[in-house]
Amino acid sequence: MRRSAVLSAALSILLCLILVVPAAASDLRWSVGDTYITSLAVRGDGEAVAVGTYDATASVYDATGERQLEFIAGNVVTGVTFLEDGSLLVSSDDRQLYRIAPDASVVWSLPLRRAVTGVAASQDGSRVLALLKGDPKAYLFDQDGQPQGELEIGIQPRKADLSDNGEWIALGGSDQYVYVIDGELEQVGKHSISGTIDALTITDEGRVVVGSSTGSVVILEPDGRRIEFSAADAVTAVAATADGRYIAGS
Repeated sequence: MRRSAVLSAALSILLCLILVVPAAASDLRWSVGDTYITSLAVRGDGEAVAVGTYDATASVYDATGERQLEFIAGNVVTGVTFLEDGSLLVSSDDRQLYRIAPDASVVWSLPLRRAVTGVAASQDGSRVLALLKGDPKAYLFDQDGQPQGELEIGIQPRKADLSDNGEWIALGGSDQYVYVIDGELEQVGKHSISGTIDALTITDEGRVVVGSSTGSVVILEPDGRRIEFSAADAVTAVAATADGRYIAGS
């Protein structure tokens, strides 16, 4: 998901995050402990990163690597995303979708019928997208957790993202294709990816960044161009900044 301001520093998490940039840049690394990252998001002001981990924790770190927020879900955290008021949406294998305030209090929790495998939102929260385990549909909600509709691509979506402006949706299918959906919920693109799609994000311009099980970071431009980078291991999380930098977690 594109962010409205640049990161004040190139952020990465030890053994988990790498920064993919057009040119060389310094980076900052820190450890999240004896676990691995399942998801990440950059806050709109570019000054913090949210990280979801396998040990059921959702955390927010500032640009120095200091933890600012910690929330413990009932099971693996499968997705994190910021809203413009600084609150955090968290999805979990515990069949819950949470909205967490900046002080770590729970604004609301939405019980769903299956494990929630991912969450994405427009920056103003007018559109929230959730994926459920074993369900071929993606579900749309508003920022208060009220249903807004459903989206189906004919295949189980593994990963999903909404652009900050709410005009673009990217779905990563179990068929190793990325599906691009416009603001009218019409499919406008379909792109093949080598390996399992383990992470993706989409910008306000419709640019998609994909992380795959083969260790590739693939950037899909709206004009059809592809740019690929290689990581040391499977890429399990990606995020984008407003100035064209990309964070990939493996």
